[in-house]
Amino acid sequence: MSKQLPLDAETMQVRLKSLDRLLDLAGEVIIVSSNLNALTRTLHPGETVSSNLTEGVKDLAITSSRISSDLHNLVVDVRTVTMSDLFTRFRRLVRDISRRLGKPVHLTLQGEEICIDKTVSEKIYDPIAHQIRNAITHGIEDPEVRKAQKKDPVGQIRVAARHLVNSTVIEVSDDGQGIDLERVRARAIEQGLVSAEDAAHLRTDQIYEFLYQAGFSTAAAASTDSGRGVGMDVIRSAMEEIGGETHIESVRKQGTTFSFIIPLVSAVNITDALVVEAGEIGFAFPISAVVATQAIQRKDITTTTGKGRSIVFLGKILPLFDLMTVFGEPPAKVEGDTYPVIIIEHKKTQLAYIVSAFQNPQKLVITEFDESMRVPGLSGTAVLSGRQLGMIIDVPQLFTQTLGKSREVDKPAGRNASIADAVASIPQADSVRTAANGAANQTLETAIEMPGADFLSEVESMLARLNRELLVLDEKRDKETMDAVFRLAHSIKGNLTMYGIDEPSAVTHYLESLLDKGRRGVLELTDEIFDVLFDGASYLERAIAALLRNTPAESPSDKLVAALDELTKEKGEAGIPVDVDTTQVTLDSTGEFYLSSRRRAGVPLYQARIEFESGDQPRFLIAYMILCRIQRVADVIGSAPPLTDIEKGFCEDSLVVLFAERDPTPGLIDKLGDNLKTYYGITRFDATAYA
Repeated sequence: MSKQLPLDAETMQVRLKSLDRLLDLAGEVIIVSSNLNALTRTLHPGETVSSNLTEGVKDLAITSSRISSDLHNLVVDVRTVTMSDLFTRFRRLVRDISRRLGKPVHLTLQGEEICIDKTVSEKIYDPIAHQIRNAITHGIEDPEVRKAQKKDPVGQIRVAARHLVNSTVIEVSDDGQGIDLERVRARAIEQGLVSAEDAAHLRTDQIYEFLYQAGFSTAAAASTDSGRGVGMDVIRSAMEEIGGETHIESVRKQGTTFSFIIPLVSAVNITDALVVEAGEIGFAFPISAVVATQAIQRKDITTTTGKGRSIVFLGKILPLFDLMTVFGEPPAKVEGDTYPVIIIEHKKTQLAYIVSAFQNPQKLVITEFDESMRVPGLSGTAVLSGRQLGMIIDVPQLFTQTLGKSREVDKPAGRNASIADAVASIPQADSVRTAANGAANQTLETAIEMPGADFLSEVESMLARLNRELLVLDEKRDKETMDAVFRLAHSIKGNLTMYGIDEPSAVTHYLESLLDKGRRGVLELTDEIFDVLFDGASYLERAIAALLRNTPAESPSDKLVAALDELTKEKGEAGIPVDVDTTQVTLDSTGEFYLSSRRRAGVPLYQARIEFESGDQPRFLIAYMILCRIQRVADVIGSAPPLTDIEKGFCEDSLVVLFAERDPTPGLIDKLGDNLKTYYGITRFDATAYA
């Protein structure tokens, strides 16, 4: 079970690839420990092995097992993240939808300190967000309707997370109108999903099942925010992908609670399993799915014509299957009239399987099948004790395969592989890992390449903080919070500028300017301005997410750019102030210091006259991005107009830039000019040595 971190715990950012490598090492330690345990079972004091040696090896095996288990648990804890970042995104979502629909909604969050695996956290956002949209759109009534029903005009939505023994539960509750069962029933009959006669006898939970049918909806028309029932099949599919479940509870005119039950995932490639033998092959069942193991006498097996075999377990009749025949192989070999049977449970359904023998529970490292290798009911392989190859059972797929309800899997077309094919496809352990590291000399051309994932992940984390702080500022509107948000925006801008991510850098710069006007009292931060701030933050999130996927970041929308342009202009001013010289760089004391130091060091200095066509983009934005681009390969000492005026929107279609060569770069001027023409369509670039 994942631990819960205190909110004030000291934290640091860790590279995910380093955690993955640590996880690989933990897996290797577990394999060694497992083999050592297997070795101890073969050692017995005798003529060739002393009792002291036997006991010493057993002690080492126990210690190794404890260390490997502790190491695995530590890696699991390090990989977990709190729900706080996820919850922050939900707050943004509720704010945006409620404002767009004109439905005031108050969001309550519980369990922000709960920790889940980072990979799982990323996968559950969309299903939960979809249900929140449903709750606001279809669950929460309009304010007038709520008043007529003597409800608070402000709707209530609660998102709560809590840990159970082997799972995490996230509930999305609303106090809206609830689900109209009769309307769902009628819609199901209308769509031909059930006959009117059968529909009359359906239980409540059976009626809810219609909501998960693809394309099923009780809404008169689809909307951008979606209604309850639209896309519920997608929610279920997303949850099944991570082994989770969904449940619905609803009371008419009182509200609905939608529960997401997520298994406590430790690490995707390490699992605790019960190993069995069937034929000559070892199979590993996740220990969490195993209900019991039993030795069943032949006489206790009931055979029903047309319905197969069954056994009685704790007063219930369970279907009995041969594990090998489920995979299309000859039946498992069984000695005598006693059958080893393992009982497995999935989604409250239990099935029994005949195997050949039981082995000890083991902690296994999973090697997933290649996408071209499909073995229904199996998820991968693992090295068992004694260096034997074993098959990892995929319980949901096994049940589907057993009960004959196979559905298409989104994988490359091709035949289903047999177990023998799977064994033959597994590469030797020594050839699995390869490592290659290299470095390239950075030139002016390579300077435009995107920064590494580590840097982008850090910026992504800072953006999550920015969103949290903006939400707090939206509620408090106090100077202390405003100063904190301003400093954070300034830090993000500095990072983006340093690594040359131009358009996101420019947007962040103007968000910073907007916040600066607010904290200086020049501009009142109204709800409309907060909309612009949130839109800007959303753009930055999308841009960084795209870069993390190694795809180009989108440009900011015309609407966002126009809003930032308008809001950051100085009141009462238009165009270029009359006292600003746009043909000659004027340096302040700091600029004079840098110019003097470069001259003493003998660094080449240049002054460039640049003209450009702004098109639909604001001129100040193009000028700012040009300065950022030059700064990536040289040291900008000053410009005309100066940066302070460009920040205020005072810029025409030209500027003069004074810069110093950072490193000896052959052909710097020509390459810089070509670079600017490529990215910004400048019409003139005249650069000369600066005396």
